[in-house]
Amino acid sequence: SDTSNKTDHIHLMLLRLDICDAKTGLPLFEKVWKWTGTVLGAGICKLVLTFFQVSKEVGDSGQVSSVVFEPTGALPQTHYRASSGGSIGASSSSLKRSKAKDTSQTRMACGRNELVAASVFHDLGDDPVRVQAYIDEIVAEFHKQYKDQLISMRQAFDDYEDRPTSSTLKPIEILTRFKDFEAIADHASQRL
Repeated sequence: SDTSNKTDHIHLMLLRLDICDAKTGLPLFEKVWKWTGTVLGAGICKLVLTFFQVSKEVGDSGQVSSVVFEPTGALPQTHYRASSGGSIGASSSSLKRSKAKDTSQTRMACGRNELVAASVFHDLGDDPVRVQAYIDEIVAEFHKQYKDQLISMRQAFDDYEDRPTSSTLKPIEILTRFKDFEAIADHASQRL
């Protein structure tokens, strides 16, 4: 059916989704559609939180909407232009690098609130507004579904961050706890 083909096509362009605790970076949920990288969810979560911190430190609002990763060995012809917005590479305190569209670029869209941060790696370069709407919906839905549980786990997250080897909290158990979010993530991706 057309809907099935559209869903399969979108899933080929979505590479992976990661949701983490906004304070500690502990992975809460991950969904892999088509990921060839070797970085695990914990590394991605720490990277996303680092991007948010860098954005805050360069004078922005601390928001990151997207990051573009160039293919290995790519030597694009590049020029810079001033731009405004709340993202790394497109912030009020920086210049935005612009170049001809390269469909082989991998992009990461990000979003967060006070409890969670999320990122989705994708190849949907031609429609960043649609992808940002998806990640914003993911953050809002995860917050709505698990707010009370996340608040009740705050101390355990903090203890794990301070003493990971002596903590009773196990990262794999956290991922298992939020695994049922997969249906919501899949449903939201069908609207892309």
